[in-house]
Amino acid sequence: MSATTTVPAQGRTRDNDAESVAAGDRGMLSIVALGGRMVGRADELQTLTSALDEVRQGRSRLVLVGGEAGIGKTRLVEELISRADGTTTLVGGCVDLGDDALPFAPFAVALREPMRAAGVDDLVALAGGASDDRRRLYEAVADLLERESDREPIVLVLEDLHWADRSTRELLAFLARALHTAPVLIVGTYRSDELHRQHPLRPFLAELSRSVPRVEIPPLGERAVLELLTNLLGREPTDAEVTTYYERSAGNPFMLQELASCPDDRVMPQSLRDVMLMRVDRLSPTTRTVLRIAALIGDNVPHRLLAVVAAEGGLSQDEVDTALRELVDSSMLIPRSDDAYEFRHSLLREFVHADLMPGEHSRIHSAIAQALTDQPQLADAQQYELEIAHHWRAAHDLPRALPAAYEAAFAAGRIHAYAEQLRMFERVLELWAVVPDAGTALGTDEYGVLLLAADAAAKADEYERFVALTDRAVMYARREGDVERTAEALAIRGRRLLHRDLDKSVVDIQEALEILPDRPSVTRAQALEALAVSLLLRGEVAEALEHSKNTVEMAREVGDSVTEIAALITLGTALIDGGGVDEGLDVMRSALARARVEGEHIVESRALTNLSDALCGLGRHREAIQMAEEAIGVTSRIGLMRTNSPMAFANIADARIHLGDLDGAEEALSSTIDDIGLGVAGVGILAATIAMFRGDLDEAERLLDETRAAQGNALPLPQDALPDAQLRSTIALTRGDAATALEMVLNELRHPMANGYPRYYWPLTVIAAEAVTRILSRASNGATSTIPDDALEVIESAARTQPMAGESAEAWKSHVDALLLAARGEQSRDAWLAVATAYEKIEEPIPQGYALLQAAECEAQQGNRTEAAHLIRDVDGLACRVGPGLLRSAADAAARRVGIDLDPVGSAAAAPFGLTDREVEVLRRVAAGRSNKQIAEDLYISPKTASVHVSNILGKLGVSGRGEAAALAHQHGLV
Repeated sequence: MSATTTVPAQGRTRDNDAESVAAGDRGMLSIVALGGRMVGRADELQTLTSALDEVRQGRSRLVLVGGEAGIGKTRLVEELISRADGTTTLVGGCVDLGDDALPFAPFAVALREPMRAAGVDDLVALAGGASDDRRRLYEAVADLLERESDREPIVLVLEDLHWADRSTRELLAFLARALHTAPVLIVGTYRSDELHRQHPLRPFLAELSRSVPRVEIPPLGERAVLELLTNLLGREPTDAEVTTYYERSAGNPFMLQELASCPDDRVMPQSLRDVMLMRVDRLSPTTRTVLRIAALIGDNVPHRLLAVVAAEGGLSQDEVDTALRELVDSSMLIPRSDDAYEFRHSLLREFVHADLMPGEHSRIHSAIAQALTDQPQLADAQQYELEIAHHWRAAHDLPRALPAAYEAAFAAGRIHAYAEQLRMFERVLELWAVVPDAGTALGTDEYGVLLLAADAAAKADEYERFVALTDRAVMYARREGDVERTAEALAIRGRRLLHRDLDKSVVDIQEALEILPDRPSVTRAQALEALAVSLLLRGEVAEALEHSKNTVEMAREVGDSVTEIAALITLGTALIDGGGVDEGLDVMRSALARARVEGEHIVESRALTNLSDALCGLGRHREAIQMAEEAIGVTSRIGLMRTNSPMAFANIADARIHLGDLDGAEEALSSTIDDIGLGVAGVGILAATIAMFRGDLDEAERLLDETRAAQGNALPLPQDALPDAQLRSTIALTRGDAATALEMVLNELRHPMANGYPRYYWPLTVIAAEAVTRILSRASNGATSTIPDDALEVIESAARTQPMAGESAEAWKSHVDALLLAARGEQSRDAWLAVATAYEKIEEPIPQGYALLQAAECEAQQGNRTEAAHLIRDVDGLACRVGPGLLRSAADAAARRVGIDLDPVGSAAAAPFGLTDREVEVLRRVAAGRSNKQIAEDLYISPKTASVHVSNILGKLGVSGRGEAAALAHQHGLV
């Protein structure tokens, strides 16, 4: 059933005494209360209130609160809520159903009121009813919390995370990364004594521990026990009593409270279980029966369901009402305002549940399942099938548990709870062998269930389970001699393995194509498209080109428009990587147009992202940024901004690095690194590139090493390995180690890992030529230096054979030519000026600046100091645009050699208060009343970056708020 109730909005303070509980107030239960004052938790409360203060200042925070059962986690959080004036407080709790945890239970309950205010009834509706994308659901929850927090800060409490399903844990981890600057405090509680070595919460906590504070609540000390006991007994306890209660309770407040409620004429129990079951034994037999039924229903007990099940056992409505009154009077159950009850403490439910005899346990579960089957309205609609499945399984009624698990699997899929869907399908497979005529009951066969389970595993990112399930599907189809199904299972596995195990992906897809009938079909077209993509990723551009052409034709013939559009994108990319620039761009633009006409927004986003990447490689950097921004706009409209836009942001950063805008590049990467880390979408290499150009070579190497570690043991793709080699060899050159740089790239030029990719191989050729030139230059000055015998030949061959793909290739080609002239002792001013002009044409100031410095060197060697000085001053202007770093240092060194003075960096007229150009843009939007999120959307930056800009602006202006900042902006003519 549903979990803990939602605390009323507006963060109103709630009374916690027995009178308010008896009145049915919908609050969390106070366990350790002394007239509203908490005992012995000052340090823990300080951690939580500090986090709340940060949230009130506009930051998001997640804090985890752990401790043994009954230690006072709920009471601590309740105390925090009582101090959270001016906030919206939302509370939800996980449900203890053993292995059948209800997906998203705490979020579904906590967000119920905000969702209703937004005009939706459940989480799936919040996500726009997306068919198979949990990421859209996660983003929709983050967007809802951001919108709600625009009105006032939010405190979101998620209790009992030790019972959380995997989907709940994943959503919580997503929110911890995604909310950034939204004023939301998330507090999660869990029982630390429940976390055995294999408990799924342990790795979750370990992953979060690097950035999330954890509050571990210790037992109360003897002084605190004295204070609490005085309140509980209504008198000053004796020293002997304090010692006895302290030793028996071990400082556990809940145990202490239960011990204090024991009658004086009874022997004090030895354990909390004994204490609570002793209280249960004092109830009337009918009341004990009702309590046991309630314990099997769950923490949240709807009155109608309880009454129906009790009636099945022969109890009248009057008997049920009388029993409920006794349970409420004894503070075992708490009435709620939604015609339901909840256990005063989950420990009571657990002890009653564990005390049931096996037959009684099965009989009650069966009665609950039958009641829910006959009257579905007794359960929450979103969790109905999952609860039915749980109760039939707990009743050991396998013929009913099988179809219930099958239906529950589809229900979990509808709410994007794919880990729970996988668990249900695997339960079906477990029951298959023991339930007669299972296939007839479900209307499918084992192969069909295996594919459904494999699909759920893939969506849940359970890679090993996906492989195992598809292996079983392939074996099943082969055993049955079914060629079509064998090919289908192989193709499915191959497509899913594209970004996991590329080599195995190619093997699977090729085998599927070999055994499929050689005629057009949707299955064959999709397999061909996957093969083309996998070959392109492996760098086999020519082969990818051939297969993508075939895919386009076949997909068109069988009417599969989505596969056709995807194949057009692959075809266009392969054409460009093979040197067919104009044709490739035309094909990609046609794919983009088709995606827009068909309304296929995911494919549209892919087309825009690939197009921006291609344009950047061709030297058309501003067009690349425009395409990437359009891709971000698409992902924002379809609710996948945080999860589908990192590649587009990386493309923006890449283009801005080429344009010399290192600040803009770093800005584009900031949120992407927070969301996905360094190992995806090339962001680690881009971050390292920025660090290198700024002159921090150690940081650049550290980022490269972290990126490589984050990518794990997967075989590197050309799009990752080649930029890594390019950057590492450039760093070696910068450190003066030309021999190492040459060694890094020369073997790659001898034995290319790809038969295309000029955007990667031209820079490697430039680096090799630069390294050879430096080595030979030192040798001519008497140093002992040699190069491999075939070095020049390999470089010249690479320069001849690389496709001339766009104006970038023209610049690289002229760069190699100038270096080869220098290697032969024919250093040419005109050649270097031609290189500078080529880079200027594609707006790349950093290599343009280095080319000009080479030309200045030639002038200086000829004694033309005036011309050399003129060129160095040109480089100085470029360095001012790029900012401090390698080019700045190189210009300064050249100026010293020639003997000229350069103007101080940044001497141009600046905005008032030392604001940068970007900060002025942000300030204008602040003055217009834009929120951080709106500023981020306007400038294509993350909300976190926007918040940092606003904080910096307020500091530079010396004001305390946005209103004062806006007034100063108007006063100084910045708006």
